[in-house]
Amino acid sequence: MRHSKRRRLTVADVAAALRLRNVEPVYGFSSNEPLPFVRTQGDVFFVDDEEVDLRDVIDGELPRVPLETTMALHWLAINGVQPRTPQNPPAPLSASVATSAEPAALASSGEVHLGVAFRPRVKHVLSREMQLYYEYALEALAPTSDAAVQNACLASLARDPGLQQLLPYFSAHLFHTVSQNTRNLPQLWLCVRLMRALLENPHFGIEAYLHQLMPALLTCIVGKHLCGSPDEDHWALRDDAADLLSMVYRRFGGAYESLPLRITETLRRALTDPARPLPTQYGALVAFRALGPAAWTTYVAPLADTLRQRWEEHDEPSRSPSAYQRTLEALNQTNCGE
Repeated sequence: MRHSKRRRLTVADVAAALRLRNVEPVYGFSSNEPLPFVRTQGDVFFVDDEEVDLRDVIDGELPRVPLETTMALHWLAINGVQPRTPQNPPAPLSASVATSAEPAALASSGEVHLGVAFRPRVKHVLSREMQLYYEYALEALAPTSDAAVQNACLASLARDPGLQQLLPYFSAHLFHTVSQNTRNLPQLWLCVRLMRALLENPHFGIEAYLHQLMPALLTCIVGKHLCGSPDEDHWALRDDAADLLSMVYRRFGGAYESLPLRITETLRRALTDPARPLPTQYGALVAFRALGPAAWTTYVAPLADTLRQRWEEHDEPSRSPSAYQRTLEALNQTNCGE
């Protein structure tokens, strides 16, 4: 500072003096603006700070106060059902399912109710690997794909961990595929096998998606037409789907009190409605047989004679002898087993 004939000492002056004397410089921040040093008696300097009048501070405008950080808790979902709380998005007036099972569509698309656009607050984002797995799985589960590829895909879905994020997409895929392919027996077979793989995977929390799986599964049991040609064996599909229904009944019936009642009521209506065809009644019979002796005793045994009489009055043995024979055998096998 003296060599430069200045009266203001800077940080660079101190660092240069220390380097000149081979002393380690002081580490810190320097300023481009010179500091206003004031000299006192002797060789002592200090920074000349600006004096502020307290009246100016009191009369001046106060700065904005930052908002206080707060936290709040609420239930996002309880047993797969979203409660109606102010923090959650409003629920639609009628239950609806997205028309697309693609990950990108389900993750970013919104719904429209009463002319008001509704977009979920939280997006379900899938990684690129998960999207590729889902796309390859849908290709493998097509009726035209190779049987070995189908078996490998189903085995992967039945045992691999880390696929929980894909469960809502597979559930929506099953719901729409069954509803749109009620006469495509090979496709329905793949859907039932896919449902079995999802239920057998111990790493899946499938309880939240039973509302989509149960309609698809019951359709494969009591559906009016499950094939395009009478020669196709849709009876075996109903038997396999009924066995899968018994798995759901025993696994989740104790945890959800309304589930057994809704299942048995659906099967009872399919069995007692005179307008239902014999294949539908056959599906209800094999389903009651799979649910166990208690369900058979309560719902089928009191109606056995009435069912036989109704079939004879409608001349079912002559109109559809094969369907009548299979349905009668299902009723007699249930009696024998009981």
